[in-house]
Amino acid sequence: MRVEKGEKRRYHWKASAPVDFNIHRHEGNEVFYPVKRTAMRGDGGTFTADVGADYCWMWTARDKPAKLEGGIAK
Repeated sequence: MRVEKGEKRRYHWKASAPVDFNIHRHEGNEVFYPVKRTAMRGDGGTFTADVGADYCWMWTARDKPAKLEGGIAK
């Protein structure tokens, strides 16, 4: 998702099993993680981009498949 510097996105989500969650961006061979959570069943807040970039919102199931619900909004 493209987010310009200073723009904000509100987000919330919940999972049926623990998942790792992060918001990251790629710059060349480097990856930057402005948000990183481990073993969560839910989270939410407001993300503000420190630089304009394409940001990836990623959930990774830890021990078993997980059902996710939630959303991202301006």
